[in-house]
Amino acid sequence: MSQLSMYGIDGVEFMKAYLDGFDYTIDSINVNGDTAEAQITLTCKSYTGYQQALEEAVTKITENPDELAGMSNEDINKKIGEIVTGSLDGVELKPTEPITITYTKVNDVWEPASSTSGDISAALMTN
Repeated sequence: MSQLSMYGIDGVEFMKAYLDGFDYTIDSINVNGDTAEAQITLTCKSYTGYQQALEEAVTKITENPDELAGMSNEDINKKIGEIVTGSLDGVELKPTEPITITYTKVNDVWEPASSTSGDISAALMTN
């Protein structure tokens, strides 16, 4: 059982909701022989906005402990899942800082640097 499913959250559906509205722009491309750099800007739900919405939802429910009184652990876990997924609703789409991705041409195929997925992940998490 994954940690998310414990709270009644389908991980795929959560990521679909988080990435709803995702877009990107290619700001520039510079080619120099067999190397190239592409500067891109991602637009996605603000991770800090999601964290803030989640924190506000948790604060709201902890300020009113009577709402959880008499609930089973399973019901409390379900409520936590509703809070986690519900906090995505209304989170604003926001552009990331531009990211530079380096490519190398190998056998006539442009391949991104191995750090690319980490760079993209970092941009999404700091947005």
